[in-house]
Amino acid sequence: MTRGKHRESVENQLFTLLKKTPVYFNRAADYKELSKKYDYVVVATGKDTAAKEMGLWIDYGVVHLRGGLVFGTFESTSSTVYFNTRYAGQGYARLAPWSSTQAIIGLCNIGCSEYEMDRLYTNFLEEENLAHLEFYYKFSLPIFSTGRVSNFKSGNVLLVGRSAGLTERLLGTGAVEALISGILAARAMIHDLDYESLVKPLQKHVENISAIRAPYENLDNEGLDRLVAMINTPGIKQAIYNTGINFIDMAGGILNKIKS
Repeated sequence: MTRGKHRESVENQLFTLLKKTPVYFNRAADYKELSKKYDYVVVATGKDTAAKEMGLWIDYGVVHLRGGLVFGTFESTSSTVYFNTRYAGQGYARLAPWSSTQAIIGLCNIGCSEYEMDRLYTNFLEEENLAHLEFYYKFSLPIFSTGRVSNFKSGNVLLVGRSAGLTERLLGTGAVEALISGILAARAMIHDLDYESLVKPLQKHVENISAIRAPYENLDNEGLDRLVAMINTPGIKQAIYNTGINFIDMAGGILNKIKS
């Protein structure tokens, strides 16, 4: 799923579908002021600021992020995820190709301090034999807080995507959930439906996946190796990839029921 300024990115594909809706770029917007002028305001900033200001955010910790765009030869239809506690802590790293010649290499570390990240990113590149790649640029993203919200709506303000805590805490994905929550918010506004009720099943799915994080954090590198080996076992591998059954969602749901 391509993001950003690329011609085929999700953002640009959605933008081309808009016929009459005006879009204002590079304009500061305050949801509190907008809520006084419009029937509804949807917060889709990708930040937790609004939820925190409204007292709706439940915090679960932070993730430290480093990355860069590199040139090389890549399989553009696949992405590689690296699990190694020596450089990622309880997080992970990922090589995600944009094309056959460009890729983003990112490190999401959980458990370290911010000042350690540059060293850990270098360690990651060296340990996984990626240091030889040519970097077009490197980036350091703001510290990413993880969490969920207690409510998705306050007055006429609706929260969607990461602003609504709909980013799962196992691997930090949430683009699809962001799109779905945006659609649900639109339906709620157009058809005068209860947005909270519409989005709750989506939150349950996200929390089921996030429930796997607790047992995952107890694994050392040997435990991670055993887990990957088990997933690649004939029979188990086919069941995971070919049956269409979301085993992580099921396992997380069981864990949540046990905890409750």
